[in-house]
Amino acid sequence: MKRYGNPDYLLFAAAAIATMFGIIAVWDAGYAESAVKGEGFPRAVLMQSLFALAGFAGCWLLSRLPAEKLRKYAWPAVIVTALLLVGVLVLGKPVNGATRWFRFGPASFQPSEVAKLTCILFLASAFAGHTAWKSVRTGSLRLWLGRWLFPKIARAWPLIPVVAVVGLIELQPDLKTAMVIVVTSAFMLYAAGVSHKSFVTVAVVVALVGAAAVVDKPYRLTRILSHGDRWSESKIDSIGFQTTQSETALAMGGVLGKGFGQGRAKYTLPEPTSDFVLATIGEEAGLVGSIAVIGLLGFIVWRLYRQGMERVDRFQRLTLVGIACWIGIQTVANVVVANGAIPVMGVPLPFFSAGGSSLLALWLAIGVAQSVVRSPNILVESGEPVRQPEQEPARRAYVR
Repeated sequence: MKRYGNPDYLLFAAAAIATMFGIIAVWDAGYAESAVKGEGFPRAVLMQSLFALAGFAGCWLLSRLPAEKLRKYAWPAVIVTALLLVGVLVLGKPVNGATRWFRFGPASFQPSEVAKLTCILFLASAFAGHTAWKSVRTGSLRLWLGRWLFPKIARAWPLIPVVAVVGLIELQPDLKTAMVIVVTSAFMLYAAGVSHKSFVTVAVVVALVGAAAVVDKPYRLTRILSHGDRWSESKIDSIGFQTTQSETALAMGGVLGKGFGQGRAKYTLPEPTSDFVLATIGEEAGLVGSIAVIGLLGFIVWRLYRQGMERVDRFQRLTLVGIACWIGIQTVANVVVANGAIPVMGVPLPFFSAGGSSLLALWLAIGVAQSVVRSPNILVESGEPVRQPEQEPARRAYVR
């Protein structure tokens, strides 16, 4: 009889602390905007709190499921995600030229946020069962096609649903979320043991498609080309406004910051509670506060990755590594945008930026992680007894 262990209390506590301080940060950064709109108490705080409660409930429910059931539900989950993405394109209401949300009165739901998790589960499930590629010698074109090329394409079929999901997200348009899924998937392929040659091939294809997506929307290319000149008089109050204001706020915060509620960035930035919430945190809490936030998120990523590398079952390992990569990628992307290292992308800071759908998806991911941690650390396919982590290599060539 399989025995289920305890959840990772440290991981849960870190996510809960990040959520609590995130709600405080949203309130601090958003009350000025709410006052201008005459809303009184910031509505973003109420929505963030309600979605946090929903996320806690979803986390608890998912944590009670065994990892084998998560693997079983991965395929239906990605199908439902694709249907939701189609539905939002048909039924969603456009906002600022983008159709990404279902609206339910004052609340909204963004399916692309949940797509990050379902794609991770699907890829983990699909590639967990792959065995090492057996090289074959081909002396003719017919043999090369039949014994190498076509089998290689067949082995890559799990990428097709993910590509479909990414394509639907880009149609919204939402390139930043699509790229988060793509980069996370690439890290999962590497963790699954894809050969360096195949990995480079996929990377080149992704780079070409990404470049085409940027060129296809002129405002994206303009944003990239103008970033280096954002401080010029002609751009500082237009295309460079957000990043220059954020950089100024972080610089003005110094080491210890101006003090809670004393920042000015929240009065000037157009979206102070979402993509640039770190600007207010850095201005009011200084370098120390920014490092504390990044360190807390880094701990969550490290904890997920460490737990993943200790798992013997490949589905469990890939799931935890995928979630760690997702949160890590978003954290890095948000921080480097806030300090002006790269152009504006619109990637939220996990657990801290306003966005109910993002927070809900993150807590569902924590629930999935707890389910995996609680599940027996054995090879599910064969039922072999658990082996010590040091006996299991960190990366094996399951997929080539």
